Amino acid sequence: MTPKKQTKIERIRELERQIVEYQAQHICNYHFVSHELEKMGTTHCMGSAVIVTFTVIGGRTISPVAIRDGLSEATIEAIQEDMRRSFEQATALKPKGLIGE
Repeated sequence: MTPKKQTKIERIRELERQIVEYQAQHICNYHFVSHELEKMGTTHCMGSAVIVTFTVIGGRTISPVAIRDGLSEATIEAIQEDMRRSFEQATALKPKGLIGE
């Protein structure tokens, strides 16, 4: 069975999705997001809301949801712990000749 031929618009959307996925996996994002995440707590977002959307690599998403008055400290800590774990996995394989070798 031959794959369905994509239109130009479909190819562009697919490439844009892939770009977002690759950019999200950059190591430096862990640093910047962890600092910004602290600003999404209840002390900074009281009277407002944080809109959360989850996207899985490949394009599947969960509809956005507004969490009123910001994220709880427990939620922020849990997300930061998941980011630490992901960062450790992303940096586990290092080329020869780097620190510690």
